[in-house]
Amino acid sequence: MLSRLVARCAVISESRRFLALTFSAILANGLVIGLQPYDSFERAHGEILDTLNTVFLTFFVVELTIRITAYGGRPWRFFGSGWNVFDFVMVVPALLPGVRESTTALRVVRLLRVFRLVSALPEMRVLVQGLARSAAPLLSMGVLVLLLFYAYGMVGWILFSDHDPEHWSSLGQSMLTLFSVLTLEGWVEIQETALKYNEWSWVYFVSFILVSSFVLINMVIAVLINGVDEARARAAAERKAAERIDDQPLLDRLESLREGIDDIERQLEARADKIRADG
Repeated sequence: MLSRLVARCAVISESRRFLALTFSAILANGLVIGLQPYDSFERAHGEILDTLNTVFLTFFVVELTIRITAYGGRPWRFFGSGWNVFDFVMVVPALLPGVRESTTALRVVRLLRVFRLVSALPEMRVLVQGLARSAAPLLSMGVLVLLLFYAYGMVGWILFSDHDPEHWSSLGQSMLTLFSVLTLEGWVEIQETALKYNEWSWVYFVSFILVSSFVLINMVIAVLINGVDEARARAAAERKAAERIDDQPLLDRLESLREGIDDIERQLEARADKIRADG
């Protein structure tokens, strides 16, 4: 009985209809959460929204139960996948007593369930995995950017603090100004103010924009693309490995059948030889 239940849960958890239903529930849950900030709608239909949230929570709990039950006597294997842990963390906190009594915490936990779209869409999972694989080189580049901001911030403070204290009064303010320059928003006005006191100020701004906005940002994009490509290649390799595992029972049966046919042929040849010898 238990083995039949486990097998049934395994079939359901791998069903395309079940996955589509889960995906639709996540989208509908996100829509309901998006309607709650509107006070007029909340006052008019608050009870309906709360009921729908309860229904969605119940569905997600049942869904997780089915997926965990599919592992049979080894349910801990469910947590061997990071995405399964992610789904579990997005759903279970809503069941905790302290969360259910707090309106703010409950809304935050409900909002987290929307992020299950990441685990529901394979391509989105690849993007997140690519971002995770790029974390180490991005951290190194972050240090490089910080050093760049520090050096240019000090130079900006030395050159412009006396003439434009609004933007260059301290190292922190200088770095904040450089961040605005990095976004290419309003930097022309800042440069024009500096040019009034030093006609060579354009060298400072142009060099910073070339290094930060073009070189570093393109390097960040290259790192992210490389991480996504690696994640996509790994996902493709995992899919091929899974297909080989699925095909293995069939291959074993074919190999056994081939060995049986070879054995029959050897027996027929031996009998034919015996008949010829007797004749």
